[in-house]
Amino acid sequence: MKFAKNFANTIESSWELRTDAWPQYNMPVVYENNGRHTLTSMRWGVWPWYDNGPKPKTGYVANARDDKLLNSSVWKESAKKRRCLVPADAWLEWTGPKGSKWEVEFRFKDHRPFWIAGLWSEDPNSQGRGFTLVTTKPNQLIAALPHDRMIVILDQQGAEKWMGSQPLPDDELLGLCKPYPETELVREDMPRPQRTKSSSADLLL
Repeated sequence: MKFAKNFANTIESSWELRTDAWPQYNMPVVYENNGRHTLTSMRWGVWPWYDNGPKPKTGYVANARDDKLLNSSVWKESAKKRRCLVPADAWLEWTGPKGSKWEVEFRFKDHRPFWIAGLWSEDPNSQGRGFTLVTTKPNQLIAALPHDRMIVILDQQGAEKWMGSQPLPDDELLGLCKPYPETELVREDMPRPQRTKSSSADLLL
């Protein structure tokens, strides 16, 4: 996490360092607070502003499509004023047939950490905050899973441009949302699930 701490001006709260991440987990995020890069912890998943109640009826939203950022009522204000960065050193995707899927890890060949473009917002009840990951069309490595979306990975220059609470020109915002070149990434398949004739996985095929 030194990677994220070096980018931040202040540290707002502590968190549990995790080796895995799932929606609704609290994860480290860097966002702009009073003009300063602030490292904090937020829930992975945005509670849509229109979904009132003690809990979101439709669930937390974990991903935001880049082609929806400028016109979706869920994302357009956050895309203008609440852009954040999520540090990571790898990410996982699912592949395989229904009932027998396995995880595939993607990372940089040199194992370096990187930034994922994110958006954050306050919960409608003003008692929490959540973030979402921005996704774009896949590069060839991700498309081979097959998947039709991938996370937006930013280099340091792109992270500096993305970060902030001031609107970016539309073309500049969308220009940062592009598939990262597959030539710099590597794929590693995780162990596949063990299946037997009596397993529930067999019944789902």
